[in-house]
Amino acid sequence: MEVSKKVFIVGGTGSLGRRAIEIVRKLNYELVGVSGFRNYELLNSIAEEFKPKFILLNKDFIDKIVFKDGFVLPIEKLKEGIGESQPDIVLFLASNITSLKAIEFCLSHGIRIGIANKESIIAGGEILFEGKEFGNTVLPVDSETAAIFQIIEGVRRDEIENVILTASGGPLFGFSREGLKDVKVNVVLEHPNWHMGNKITVDSSNLVNKAFEVIETHFLFNIPYSRIQAIVHRESIIHAMVEFIDGEFKAVLSVPDMSIPIQYALTYPERKTTHIKHLDFLELQTLSFYEIDKTLFPLFDILLNYAMLGGSFLPSIVAIDEVLVESFLKEEIAFLDIEHIFIDFLNTIEYRKIDSLDEVEDVYNNTKKRISEFIRRRL
Repeated sequence: MEVSKKVFIVGGTGSLGRRAIEIVRKLNYELVGVSGFRNYELLNSIAEEFKPKFILLNKDFIDKIVFKDGFVLPIEKLKEGIGESQPDIVLFLASNITSLKAIEFCLSHGIRIGIANKESIIAGGEILFEGKEFGNTVLPVDSETAAIFQIIEGVRRDEIENVILTASGGPLFGFSREGLKDVKVNVVLEHPNWHMGNKITVDSSNLVNKAFEVIETHFLFNIPYSRIQAIVHRESIIHAMVEFIDGEFKAVLSVPDMSIPIQYALTYPERKTTHIKHLDFLELQTLSFYEIDKTLFPLFDILLNYAMLGGSFLPSIVAIDEVLVESFLKEEIAFLDIEHIFIDFLNTIEYRKIDSLDEVEDVYNNTKKRISEFIRRRL
């Protein structure tokens, strides 16, 4: 007998959220709640089809929701919506850090989460995850961290030698520093393997996203930074590998499609069939690997060095990246300006210990204001 699950999707109107909606539909699960930001048209469509108990969005657009069969709340009431809807799993698929306290609520109440919200993991990692073991209450949804979860579930941490994340290298693999000077937005957004939102595609192009995934891995699995590596794997077939102390490796392989880790989180601990193309190794023939070019993309190491310091640097790097990527997408700054301004502004930040999510939000919001003004003065 098929068992239906009650699902709450945070970020249901984004690129990952729309895929999650499709999978919920296919699995015939019950959507008990969904949040978005301001795409009220899509939220109205979702509400008409699934009739969730709760819809949440920016308060300025609440009057645009025509849904009459449940509750419509401002996004600030996310914790209340999750608590009242009693989901079996909450998928955190939104970007930025607006979900921080809802994630904390789920963790403290034993509500299973599937999480791809790397900004919250990084900014709030010391408060939410560091030194804590949540087992299968926390199911990573990024392809790399989902792969690591599958490999090391039930494995003692002292049996792990190294965790290896793979990076496609993005659309700028093989470029020279000179060639990066005049790279345009449309080129950066042409990712060779993955179909993602614009922000994460830009982050992938300069390896910022891979640095973020190393930080995610550290917090989600309590693995020291010294045991987390990243390499370029152009085909994006191997999502992560784990080297064990006896010299053996395990890896998770699949075609590059985010529907796979999303469905895995929803159906866990079971697996269900998909219509996604399976790997054909005879067709594939070759898997290639390269060292990350840290001269071409220095932000990879720089951000990890600041992340290892922790404290206020964690929400700061998230905030700085969001503002810089938005400025690049608006063509206000050049591609290499992302790197240059990032480095210059990081030098203005002073470390301070963070003891609460309120402090995380305060540092994040203050940093966004400061970096925006910093950019404005340089234009």
